[in-house]
Amino acid sequence: AVGRAAMGDPWLFGRIAAAMQGRPIPPEPALAERFSVLRRHIYDMCEDKGEYVAMREARTHAAWYMHGLRGAARLRRECCGMEHFTDLDRVIDLAWELQKSEK
Repeated sequence: AVGRAAMGDPWLFGRIAAAMQGRPIPPEPALAERFSVLRRHIYDMCEDKGEYVAMREARTHAAWYMHGLRGAARLRRECCGMEHFTDLDRVIDLAWELQKSEK
């Protein structure tokens, strides 16, 4: 269960460790940090595997990072179409735009 919950939320392990040690649980990361980590994650994948392979795998990873955001279903659909690293920036820009819009 923890492994699945950690998909798109690498900060989960720090929150679990804090709870188990009786320390205050850190707050959720700011949206800017969330997107920065996502971008670095996918960039590293592209460096390691090449853009073609990495971006196909990145579709799943990026979709997990969109969990809980306003317009998440639309963002996940956009993630499914990513073919190039620049497509990730387009999805992140859309995510920012959707978070600013009214409900």
